[in-house]
Amino acid sequence: MKSTPNLWGLFVNAGYLTIDKAIDITDSFYRIRIPNEEVNREFRNLTEYYLSLNEGQLNRLLRFLIQKQPNEFIKEYKNILMLPSYHDLKNENSYHMMMLGMCLCLSRDYEIISNRETGKGRFDLVLKAKYSKSTSFVLEFKYLKGTSKNLESDLDNLTGELNTMSRIGNKVITLPAGVEITNNDNVVTVKGPKGELTREFNKNIEIKVEGNEVTLHRPNDSKENKTIHGTSRANLNNMVVGVSEGFKKELEMRGVGYRAQLQGKKLVLAVGKSHPDEVEAPEGITFELPNPTTIVVNGISKEVVGQTAAYIRSLRAPEPYKGKGIRYVGEFVRRKEGKTGK
Repeated sequence: MKSTPNLWGLFVNAGYLTIDKAIDITDSFYRIRIPNEEVNREFRNLTEYYLSLNEGQLNRLLRFLIQKQPNEFIKEYKNILMLPSYHDLKNENSYHMMMLGMCLCLSRDYEIISNRETGKGRFDLVLKAKYSKSTSFVLEFKYLKGTSKNLESDLDNLTGELNTMSRIGNKVITLPAGVEITNNDNVVTVKGPKGELTREFNKNIEIKVEGNEVTLHRPNDSKENKTIHGTSRANLNNMVVGVSEGFKKELEMRGVGYRAQLQGKKLVLAVGKSHPDEVEAPEGITFELPNPTTIVVNGISKEVVGQTAAYIRSLRAPEPYKGKGIRYVGEFVRRKEGKTGK
């Protein structure tokens, strides 16, 4: 939110919203949030009213999402899509904004991020969990129109990624020297020179270990099983690479006085705040500091390494005007032009 006269400023000054974090005090940019459960409930009621939702329908939709029940979520979402007029939902952005409005009710437990550039593209909507034990979600929206034949063709193109995942699932995993794998009813343990990882895999995927080769097989070619097949193979391969070679993520700090230092296993960051930020190394994670402005996160779990690096970056994400903050090494930060005097 920028502190210019607008509806958001009115809500903040009236107490219906509150400032969560100052992004750029110089240019008056802030991140805002719903202050309490009572106001959150009223925003939820307003959303249900303007979308003409039945009582409890929004609660059910969001609960199915958070509890990772995709079939129930899709069914409830289809029911909601039957309520607005056809003329209200004419393009992808309409569906995007509709879901964004509904997801804002989760702002107490999730950071809602919309249309942010990342990597080589731009995601539509992200629900970033504020607590480490919760799951984050990435939502992508596609709008198709045309005849039934065109729709089928377009859907085939959109699900091309599923076929890619299918091909990934069929690849054989070769175990390096010193790596052992055991499978107990799809609870797989991989041991190697750098440590040990255990993960439970979907029961629909059959995991076979023959000598130093591991193969994964799916029961049929349904879209769901193709997706699970590719994801399972990727996760298992990451476990093998992790215990044999390990993973690392490098970050760099840019800003006057920005420094990092180690105190035992604890990472202490000075990033322009009134107090230093301290990051405790999760289990299996180690920090390295090649120099005071470069941080290397090492570990055997690719997920934990990525989550830890993302958390460090979030403590002072790079701002778009001068580029100050913590970024991944090699990350491109899109810059904005600052205000100029008239």
